[in-house]
Amino acid sequence: MNNADPTGDDAWQVAWGVVEVVGGGASVVGGAIVTGAGAVTEGATLGASTPVSVPAVGLGTLAIGGGAVVVGNGIKDIVQGSTSEGYARQHRG
Repeated sequence: MNNADPTGDDAWQVAWGVVEVVGGGASVVGGAIVTGAGAVTEGATLGASTPVSVPAVGLGTLAIGGGAVVVGNGIKDIVQGSTSEGYARQHRG
């Protein structure tokens, strides 16, 4: 990591950022699968599956949005943890 951080906090921040990116990415992919499956089921059953497929599409969409936010936070953590400017920004008094 950067030499301005003798405590090693930056390494943990980068590691956590990677976890966020991977987890958020999984949420986006999973949400897309659920959303797509719900939409396909709704179309294939000509609306008969509405009580199941519409909530699935809604939950899938929420998972996509939430995952995107987590990915964004992870990228921010990686950038802040791997640059001396990020370290200085976090530790200003």
